[in-house]
Amino acid sequence: MRILIALACSAVLLIAPGQVFSQSAPDTDQDGWSDGYEFHLGTSPASRCTITDIDAWPPDLNHDNVVDIYDIALEAQLFDNDANYAPFPPGIYRYDLYPEPMGDGVVDIFDMVRQANLFGQHC
Repeated sequence: MRILIALACSAVLLIAPGQVFSQSAPDTDQDGWSDGYEFHLGTSPASRCTITDIDAWPPDLNHDNVVDIYDIALEAQLFDNDANYAPFPPGIYRYDLYPEPMGDGVVDIFDMVRQANLFGQHC
């Protein structure tokens, strides 16, 4: 029975045109951040960098559509804090930029490096 199921699955994969399974996460707004990760960070997975959407791009913490020293300073203020730290509602998941898909639960050097690699880039 297992052999029959394996053969049937193989036949489907051979007959089906194009890509059957995608390993990449969806990125509806095509800003380089997966929808699930943007949802986790609290940014909009459907909004691509507009002036009216204040939470459109994850590394732009001060919402000016560019990653600059002000964004890095905001990140640095929370360095080495737990992402569940209550005084910053709704937690500081917004600052936990690395690794995808759910961060590592702490604002650390890896988050700052990811943000610094985007320095000067516009949304």
